[in-house]
Amino acid sequence: NGRFVWPIKNTYKRSGLGIVHDQSNTGQTVYVEPVQVIEPTNDMKRLELELLQEEARIIGEMTRLIAISKDRILGSLDAAALVDISVARAKLGDVLGGAVVPEVGTEGCISAVDARHPVLVLRGRNPVGNNIHIQKDKPGLVLTGPNAGGKTIVLKTLGLLALLVRLGIPVPAQRGVRVDFFSPILADIGDMQSVTGDLSTFSGHLLVCKEVLSKAASGALVLMDEMGSGTDPAQGVAIAQALLEALLETGARVAITTHYVQLKELAQKDDRFVVGAMEFLDGKPTYRFKEGAVGESY
Repeated sequence: NGRFVWPIKNTYKRSGLGIVHDQSNTGQTVYVEPVQVIEPTNDMKRLELELLQEEARIIGEMTRLIAISKDRILGSLDAAALVDISVARAKLGDVLGGAVVPEVGTEGCISAVDARHPVLVLRGRNPVGNNIHIQKDKPGLVLTGPNAGGKTIVLKTLGLLALLVRLGIPVPAQRGVRVDFFSPILADIGDMQSVTGDLSTFSGHLLVCKEVLSKAASGALVLMDEMGSGTDPAQGVAIAQALLEALLETGARVAITTHYVQLKELAQKDDRFVVGAMEFLDGKPTYRFKEGAVGESY
């Protein structure tokens, strides 16, 4: 309890050495405060009490001053947070390997040279960069090519570039890149099958498509992987084409991947689309996107 004591044998506890304060569990040892240190220890205890009282007084005064200056302090905290976040954004841009601040507009355009998937860059994978363009007069982008050729990576790169811009983070691409502000950013990528939700693969996709179509509007970016898959190809391509045309009617910018020949042909015939393919040379994917080409579905 903050007292200075000797541990001595129980037989000496009445020797007049000092005050017994406690004993061991066995009772063989007692803890005696020597007479010589009792008064100095009392003085120390009084000083410690005075110190606690002074600390309480200072804390109370500080609390009063903080309450008076609450609004200014909270404003300073907010400003410090903004500075901290801005520095973090810039540092993330450095980590992304020479990322640049893009030109940002509101016309729904993306024009990026050597655009790289941010997550792959952060993983140190040195991903292949691609030139990706979505223009105001060509709001649809159709990605074709072989399985495991990189279509979905390009699709996700588009979405991640748009998200980085919304957060004010530099994007991994060459200087001169333009990525406009998109809102909302909508995606159907992956398998929505759910046993607990009683959803098949196809019905899961349909529910996502319904949600995407209800939220699509001018200023939106829509990304859809393997649109119309999971059912009879003839019916799937009809659904996909109808959805694709409906999305463009809303004024949204749309990028899709597909293996359907009919969608590839639509993209070639309809001047609202840009069609491109993931390169496949000597039996191997190069992961490079070639605008204007139509890829085979290996």
